[in-house]
Amino acid sequence: MIIYSIVIILITINILEIIWLKLHHSSQAAKTTRIAASLIGIIAGVIGAMHGYYEILLQDRVIHGVLFDAISGKSFLNLPTSEWTGWPAITFFPNFLATGILVILVSLAVIVWSTMFIQRKNGGRNLILLSVLMLLTGGGFIPPLFGIIAGLIGWQIKGK
Repeated sequence: MIIYSIVIILITINILEIIWLKLHHSSQAAKTTRIAASLIGIIAGVIGAMHGYYEILLQDRVIHGVLFDAISGKSFLNLPTSEWTGWPAITFFPNFLATGILVILVSLAVIVWSTMFIQRKNGGRNLILLSVLMLLTGGGFIPPLFGIIAGLIGWQIKGK
């Protein structure tokens, strides 16, 4: 819950600063843009990696269906279900071990991109693409959403 609050505060501060600069016709780039994009991207990557960790704990079990719960391993063939633990994800890979390893690798790429490359010319767009990849490989729904938000914030950085 604290992590979600931090993300909401960072987004709010960034939006308010952008509005302030627009109202005052300032050409100065928002100072919090890179910090907000980086922190939200890092949070997205960490939570995505947690999805991968839970999927690896389910070992080499087969995934039945595309939508599943990362902690219990239950497929969501009939929604809603009482066995939902709050960690839903989608994937197109056949087992939990492969999905978990792939999600951790993609999540690490999101973290590295958020910290080192978000300020580049296409940094925001590439972070959005990595976040969509994290969504499709089993990284849940909230982490990719945070990554897309970070990418949209990072898109405003005027990189070279």
